[in-house]
Amino acid sequence: MADDNRPLKYMRYAVGEIVLVVIGILIALQINNWNEERKDNNNKKVFKQALIEDLKKDTAHLNIHIKNAEIFIKNFKETTVKLEKSDVTIDTVIKLYTIRGIHQMGLEPPNKTTFESLMQTGNIKVFNEDEIERLMAFYDEIKLRYFLVEYGYNYSWEKYQELSDMFGFLGKKEKDSPVYRMLRENMNESEFVRMYDLALYRFLGASRNGKRRSEQLLIMTNELINTLSDSHD
Repeated sequence: MADDNRPLKYMRYAVGEIVLVVIGILIALQINNWNEERKDNNNKKVFKQALIEDLKKDTAHLNIHIKNAEIFIKNFKETTVKLEKSDVTIDTVIKLYTIRGIHQMGLEPPNKTTFESLMQTGNIKVFNEDEIERLMAFYDEIKLRYFLVEYGYNYSWEKYQELSDMFGFLGKKEKDSPVYRMLRENMNESEFVRMYDLALYRFLGASRNGKRRSEQLLIMTNELINTLSDSHD
């Protein structure tokens, strides 16, 4: 074997076999990486579309809220103008209070179903770092903005509830009963006017802020929809 140089031949053969095995393993790993990357890309498309659908639902709710806020602002302004007239009487104020009641307003919470699912399952990792950072920043920001809108409405509603608790009897249909007449005759009219006026201005301010913040939310949401759509492979 030494004379025939066989050990060297066997060594070369063994090295060649090892090289082929290593190359095979590397090719298999590369194919696996390609398959995983393709799988991630397909999942990413599905997740992006789901995010877009959630955001589109939010834009629909925001558009409805903005229109409702515009109606409320118009009504509140008309009422406050009537209250500020020089010839206004307590009967006029009571009529405005009973005819044009105040309804609790609110804003549909953002639809975070897909985003929260991505975070909980860890599937958020199919997005790159910049995309993850933008999604997290967006949902953190809108959480605050939605809270501010709701806080304004809830605070205004609490003030109106105080008014309703004290003077809710004015809205009753049966006004000939002794109880109603007694309450009406003994009511603190100046306090009623003060509280009603305050409630109106609270709701007017809340509606204006709600409309403004909703318009900002709408812009932010549409921008994210466009970003996800543009990068929708």
